[in-house]
Amino acid sequence: MPEPASPPLRAPRRGAGRAAAGLRRMPPRARTDAAALARIKLVHTLVWAGFAACILVLPLASWQGRHRLAAGLAAVVAVEALVLACNRMRCPLTAVAARHTEDRRANFDIHLPEALARNNQLIFGGLYLGGLLFAAVHWARPGARTAAALGAAAVAALAVAGAAALQRRPR
Repeated sequence: MPEPASPPLRAPRRGAGRAAAGLRRMPPRARTDAAALARIKLVHTLVWAGFAACILVLPLASWQGRHRLAAGLAAVVAVEALVLACNRMRCPLTAVAARHTEDRRANFDIHLPEALARNNQLIFGGLYLGGLLFAAVHWARPGARTAAALGAAAVAALAVAGAAALQRRPR
C-alpha cells in the first residue's frame, strides 16, 4: 500500500508571528508586565461580565416570580458595591493592573470600550437600582408587573441619559 503524500510546505503568511516577535524584542520586565496585564484584564472582564449578568437577570428573575433568585442576585451585586465603596469607588483589580502599566485610560484594566468603562458605574448602577425597584414592586404586588416595568425602565433610561450627558460634557 502506498504511503499517503505529505502536504506541501507553505511559506508562512506575511506578518505571521509579529506579535510574538514584538514580545521577544521587549525587555524581560516589560514582557512580564504585558503578560500580567493581559491576565488581569481577562479576569477583570470576566468578573465584570458576571456582575453585569446579575444586574440584567435580576428583574427577569423577579418577573418570573423567582424572588429568592432575584434577592440572591441583588445580594451579590450589593457585596460588590460594598467592595467598591471601601475602595473609593474603584475595583481592587484596577490597582493591581496599575502596577503593570503607565496607561491610565478608563479601560486600561478591562476589555471594554472606553466610553462604557468610563460610565460603567453610572450605567449599571442605574440598571441595578431599576432592577431593585422592579423586584420590590413586583414582590410586594405580584399583579403590578406593568407599574414595576415602567418604574424600572424610567430609572434605567435616566441612567443612560445621565451617561450620555456625561459623555458630551466638555473636559
